[in-house]
Amino acid sequence: MLNRDFNGKWVHFIPKYDIVSYLQYRNEYGMFFRGEFQAVGQMYFAADNTVYSDPYYVINSRVGYETDTISAYLYMNNMNDRYYFTSYIDGTFQAVPGAPKTYGFMLTYKI
Repeated sequence: MLNRDFNGKWVHFIPKYDIVSYLQYRNEYGMFFRGEFQAVGQMYFAADNTVYSDPYYVINSRVGYETDTISAYLYMNNMNDRYYFTSYIDGTFQAVPGAPKTYGFMLTYKI
């Protein structure tokens, strides 16, 4: 625990909460499904708590085929196309938004 007095302010870049959960299934034939949920609470980007992000949630999913050596997935991240910020450069009014809805195909081979 920090032995500091923040005068009632939240520590910047630390969200009020961060919840991550997922549901994953893979059968004996290698068919695979994964759904992910992440919720992030309000986060202050400036030490004086004047610049902050609103709480947000993101939903991701993957479906495909997986064995010990090869994986092939179709994926979609930020399915709800939520607009949110992950960072802010103090004093510049420049914020970094999170990734928009993205989807694609991934193929992996393990040696």
